[in-house]
Amino acid sequence: MKKVLFLVLLVALCLPVATQAQIAPQTPVIKKINETTSHIEFTVLIDPGWHVYAQEQPSHLPVETVFNLKAGTNIKLIGPAKEIGVIRKLDKNGKTVHVYEKTVTFVQEVKMLQKMKDAKLTMSYKIGYGNTKIYKQIRSSKSTLPI
Repeated sequence: MKKVLFLVLLVALCLPVATQAQIAPQTPVIKKINETTSHIEFTVLIDPGWHVYAQEQPSHLPVETVFNLKAGTNIKLIGPAKEIGVIRKLDKNGKTVHVYEKTVTFVQEVKMLQKMKDAKLTMSYKIGYGNTKIYKQIRSSKSTLPI
């Protein structure tokens, strides 16, 4: 009886841990477009049943996901980061939110204003994600990228 109770308790404690791998941010990829222009692509893989909140939300909701690049004086960011993926409108507690399922890629175009040997960008992100039961969780990170 003690062994059965121990196994039931062990399974109950491990179950939440086994269900926590909901999103998987990938390593950023730098794609050179020409001598002065590059695209920084950052993909997030999303487990079935989960979603990542879009950067832009209806006005009644705060922005859930933020993707930032900070450039030095010789690098210019061209426009805001774009999102590539299939956006879905989802009803959460009577409010419409914009989400991505399966995958989303953030793309930021950057331009070198002057040739530099060791140009770098600082990338940071905050990803809001959830499922039908959990409204919002946050995963964030910061790193430096060579250009």
